[in-house]
Amino acid sequence: MNWSVSPDTQAVLLLTAPMIVGKKREAADLLKPGEYRRLEKHLLGRGGRPADLLAGGLEEALGENPPGGLRRIDELLQRGGRLAQAADHWHTRSIWVISRYDEGYPPRYEARLPGAAPLLLYGCGDRSFLNEGGLAVVGPRNADDEALGFARRVGKLAARSGRTVVSGAARGVDGAAMTGALDAGGRSIGVVANGLEKQIMTRDCRNWIIEEQLLMISPYDPRSGFARGAAMGRNKLIYNLADAALAVEADPERGGTRAGAIGQLKANEKQTDRMIPVYVRNKPSPGLEALKDEGALVWPGPDTADDLKALLNNAPPDPPAIEAEKTLFDLAEVGKQKPAPAELDPSDAPDITGGDVLSAPRPSGAVEDLRALVSYRNELIEARTSEINGLHAVLSELRPGCRQELESAGLASDKALTRMSRLLTGDKTVQAEIARDRIARIRLLANCITEIDTWIAKAAEAAGVSHQPRR
Repeated sequence: MNWSVSPDTQAVLLLTAPMIVGKKREAADLLKPGEYRRLEKHLLGRGGRPADLLAGGLEEALGENPPGGLRRIDELLQRGGRLAQAADHWHTRSIWVISRYDEGYPPRYEARLPGAAPLLLYGCGDRSFLNEGGLAVVGPRNADDEALGFARRVGKLAARSGRTVVSGAARGVDGAAMTGALDAGGRSIGVVANGLEKQIMTRDCRNWIIEEQLLMISPYDPRSGFARGAAMGRNKLIYNLADAALAVEADPERGGTRAGAIGQLKANEKQTDRMIPVYVRNKPSPGLEALKDEGALVWPGPDTADDLKALLNNAPPDPPAIEAEKTLFDLAEVGKQKPAPAELDPSDAPDITGGDVLSAPRPSGAVEDLRALVSYRNELIEARTSEINGLHAVLSELRPGCRQELESAGLASDKALTRMSRLLTGDKTVQAEIARDRIARIRLLANCITEIDTWIAKAAEAAGVSHQPRR
């Protein structure tokens, strides 16, 4: 493991981090995240990067009136002695620190939290876990034995499936799920809101880190104390490291579990191209019922490692039966989306590229199924279009030669995407990681669209309508 702090990250630390050493915090006028991002944008616009600020010549690098002010920035950059003390302190405890300029910073945060990804990540353990995805398991500290046993079983199942459990490393449900995975030989990531240094020094935690099973991370200083805002803010970091999330229990009106789940459900509504399915345990509970009312899905209870792998890989579920007395979707289970309004006619579905043209249907229950399928297909196409647009945006940040070569490959076919992936081989920049993630999502959505076409054909036959897909 390389414990050195890169020059870019040194600059971010000097400008934004308290770097707590000893019992007293330094009285420094640190840049807030929003202030730093404005300064960063200004610096990048002038062709620079944070490391350039360490070389002196601030006015030349930033101009006369940069965001944050020259004098304030200069004073913060003079904290080199404190940085040296803090870095030495972290090193002796095997704590590393990275920023988004460093290899190993999770591309999921860059892609899923635009403008809100943490400026810094502190951690102890194998950083490669950050790119593996997995299952986020969340719940309250004061859970009953049944909930804790369920969390442990889910953790063990994740271990058997080779998937990582991501949680908050608190007592209660978080700790039960993580321990279940670790005891079964699996991996866990604990995202903590305070006291990273204290937590990694416990015997069990240290042993699991040494065995390369556990990674502990935090966006806050390793010696920071408890703050309610920090505890709530880390929720999105748990969810956005995972492929899906499971709430084992929740309070119906308040609490971090409820707030975190609702926050992710709202994010899913705004960013359908970056959805993280939120599930709740299939058990009568006021708190879990309240989350279902907000759009959470019922945990399907995967029993085998393959079942859990399929769930986390976003594999399309088996096509539901076409029945006159019920519609296909409730869409929460299949599409992670709510169904189209009942009054929407299939012929009114948005005419997006690749949309289907349906003849006027006869009224029937099967028509309702068909209506939901067409709506879902169009949502998938919109998501794919958004991913393609996002890929274009990422390509614009790559070096000019690579961008020109990649764009000449086109984006329409799987063959073109394969070529693009090959061209990105060996490129370890954050932008290249995001591009690879986009390509994978485009392929996944294309496969889902192909699958939904088969379902639509069956629904059209059951409804007795003419179905002519337009390519």
